[in-house]
Amino acid sequence: MRSYLRPKVWVDSSLNWVKKRYWWWHRPRRTPDTPSPDLVAPIQKILVFKPDDIGDVVYALSAVRELRESFPKAEITVVTQPKTRDLWDRTGLADHIHLAKSHTKWIRFHRLTMEKATLMPLYDLSIFLRTYPGYFKDFKKIRARQYVIPDDPRLKLKRAFRFPIPIYPPDREPQAYQMLNMVRWLAGRASAKSKPGSINLPPFLWKPEDLRVDAMLRDEGVQKPYLVAHPFNRVETREYPTDGFMKTLEHLSDRYQFEIIIIGGPDDLNHSSFTKFHQWQGKLSLAQTAYLIQHASAYLGTESGPAHLASMLKIPTITLMGGHAAFNEWRPLGNHTLNLKVDVDCAPCFRFTCPRYDTRCLKLMPPSHTLPLIDRFLKSLRD
Repeated sequence: MRSYLRPKVWVDSSLNWVKKRYWWWHRPRRTPDTPSPDLVAPIQKILVFKPDDIGDVVYALSAVRELRESFPKAEITVVTQPKTRDLWDRTGLADHIHLAKSHTKWIRFHRLTMEKATLMPLYDLSIFLRTYPGYFKDFKKIRARQYVIPDDPRLKLKRAFRFPIPIYPPDREPQAYQMLNMVRWLAGRASAKSKPGSINLPPFLWKPEDLRVDAMLRDEGVQKPYLVAHPFNRVETREYPTDGFMKTLEHLSDRYQFEIIIIGGPDDLNHSSFTKFHQWQGKLSLAQTAYLIQHASAYLGTESGPAHLASMLKIPTITLMGGHAAFNEWRPLGNHTLNLKVDVDCAPCFRFTCPRYDTRCLKLMPPSHTLPLIDRFLKSLRD
């Protein structure tokens, strides 16, 4: 008799656990129209915690611009990684830029080493401008009178103001909208909903070393129209097959007379598949890359930081999307973008490698399917 009762008890307890968990994720939440009076009190020192990759920082620039306009007299300090420092430096949004180096033993477990100048001061307001819990343990080391974090049950911190965001990927807005709404809620303007036209980059303040790109273009005889291409990606579930990318570039070069400039990091040097094009991998800083993209006629690449940068710079952007992340949340934004993807059952997988399906989310987009869409997109922009 016991052998029949045990499964029933186990099933009952499991259902109760599911019901409790379902209630937790779908519990009613109140969205405050205005922040607490403690948060509206005079704020002189603000810290923005954003130690992310290039694409995440690109989408955070419009939110920090809104923060600067909402608190014009405040001193803003940004915590960022060394590779994205140029973006903050060229926009002039931060009064102080503190670097945080990411180190990891396994790719899923990242930790930060922050400067003492970041940990010593007492800030009036510290903002966790991220929508995922990574690096939150490092964020809690920062001393502040008030904290603002997303309302995520994985983020455990007392004395924090929580901004309500959807948890499940299908319900999430694009990253730029989420961060901009977070800052607007913080400034007491929750009724001002973000619109597609409101996501704009601040103007870049170019330095003399950035203008060297013009000399490099003259030395190699590159003339407009030229297309910037970024075929590389450190994540397997985002990297489009090389042979298909090569055929796409050859088609664009022959039909539209584009000169092709390949960009990438130092690890992508001298790629044998792209020898017929201008290979500038590892030759440009991030600021110089932004300057090159801003003056390009078009951009083609995988879902990576340069693609998000090109879309925010209002350049015609063609992105070959994989199944790694939620499409609506991480797609490049704007009417001047073409985001190509296929619907597969395993996407989004949030995996760095494809263990079972041989990256079919990318291989089901051969050039024979994508080139007609690209031609139609470029023709619509010209018309």
